[in-house]
Amino acid sequence: MPSSHPIVIAVVVTYHPEADTLARQLEALQPQVVRVLVVDNGSKDEALAPVYAAGVGLIKYDHNLGLAAAQNRGIWHALVAGASHVLLMDQDSVPAADMVSRLLAALDTPGGQAVAAAGPRLFDPRSRTSLDHLRKEGSRFRQFPTPETADAPLAVDHLIASGCLIPATVLVQIGLMEEALFIDAVDTEWCMRARAAGFGLVLETRAVLEHRLGERSLRLRTGMRRTRTLAFHSPARQYYMFRNNLLLCRRPYVDRAWRRLMAVVLPRRFVFCLICGPHRLACLRAMVAAIRDAWRGRSGERH
Repeated sequence: MPSSHPIVIAVVVTYHPEADTLARQLEALQPQVVRVLVVDNGSKDEALAPVYAAGVGLIKYDHNLGLAAAQNRGIWHALVAGASHVLLMDQDSVPAADMVSRLLAALDTPGGQAVAAAGPRLFDPRSRTSLDHLRKEGSRFRQFPTPETADAPLAVDHLIASGCLIPATVLVQIGLMEEALFIDAVDTEWCMRARAAGFGLVLETRAVLEHRLGERSLRLRTGMRRTRTLAFHSPARQYYMFRNNLLLCRRPYVDRAWRRLMAVVLPRRFVFCLICGPHRLACLRAMVAAIRDAWRGRSGERH
């Protein structure tokens, strides 16, 4: 007889992780899931000391496969091992002690639309703020402040991969992550594909994931009662963020509202990076290269 209890396997992708944060993550994760599987993209053994100490599963590669490919290797192993749900985790995210149980409950919330994934409220410990969530209203995507508590999961139109809990049946139906994107916008593409297939996405605000946004973050006031967190990333990450989001705008299943949002967000990010961000000249070069490569339809790892 099949077990009625969820078999949650966590897939953690690492790339030169910070040992202390990774150790905290694994300590918090292990009691909440059946198994933790770390997929490493070419880190040195010293950086993986917390993995060896925790005794969790490890798939180690000697080079960087990219985030999407590493996630897919982990998901495949989790499905073969009989997972009923797969929890995706970045290396810099630390879950609250009840995060997984709350996400499982959110997936089981009664409703008319099938749910592809449930995600937690992302809390940045540096800015002491929660990441805004995206929701489509009419013909536009809009960003909304994420409340600390809500009586029920919130219907959203986008989830960040870290902390995302996905039923195995959904992964079989919708498919895995797109490896050609390498890193960045991988979760966006998967969410868009899930929504195009008729699935919903939910955010459980009572499930909390400590997650650092970029190299550093800046909280800006955008109105009398409105503030927004802006995260700054390395030049390499800026390249993939720009290129991949521009590539997605060409996809037939990507909502026009997302294209309108990118028409606002990407130019604004370009300006903010040049005015407020670190590595300004390198970021400028990366963003220009991203626009050029997106125009040419180039994907995969940047060489």
